[in-house]
Amino acid sequence: MYLSKLSLYSGFPGKMLAKDFGSFYSMHQTLWRAFPQPPGRVMFRAERDHVLVQSDLQPDWKFLDSIPCYADSVQVKNFDLEFVEGQVLLFRLRANPKKNVYDNNGKKQRLGILGEKECLDWLKYKGEIGGFSLLEVMMTRCGAIWKVEKPKKITLAVAQFDGYLKVTDPQLFAQTIQHGLGGGKSFGVGLISVASAEG
Repeated sequence: MYLSKLSLYSGFPGKMLAKDFGSFYSMHQTLWRAFPQPPGRVMFRAERDHVLVQSDLQPDWKFLDSIPCYADSVQVKNFDLEFVEGQVLLFRLRANPKKNVYDNNGKKQRLGILGEKECLDWLKYKGEIGGFSLLEVMMTRCGAIWKVEKPKKITLAVAQFDGYLKVTDPQLFAQTIQHGLGGGKSFGVGLISVASAEG
């Protein structure tokens, strides 16, 4: 797998960069240009001064050179999904937690979770089936609503989780990292990034 870090232009943003931060569908279209078609699994998370992109396939970011005032630099590293049971990791996840709701006719709907306790319970459950347990977690953006207008109108309930986790099943956890968590993965949520908790 590959992890790319796009350090964004530090001056006044160019037209395309401003457009992408105003629309995660637009950012999705820009970032996907780095990959062949079909692009395989790609997830991203936009921060204030950089964008992280995780992909199954090796990206080619040369096209960014032709976009004025978009990125100052790009770093790409290849990484293996190798973890150890009991390993403690720092993590960040910006997610679209969802739950199943059934109407009177038994028809299922997938709805976003807005409450803080429900969001935390959702992540705990994802850990139980995804090879990790939560040690410490701080939530921000809980209940934030993102609206995506294209290609069709989509509303995403977004929460961000930061903290420490412990790997309980290395194989399952590797799959969790590869597949991400929650819905809306094409629109800047779902990528769970981890780093060693040791210094």
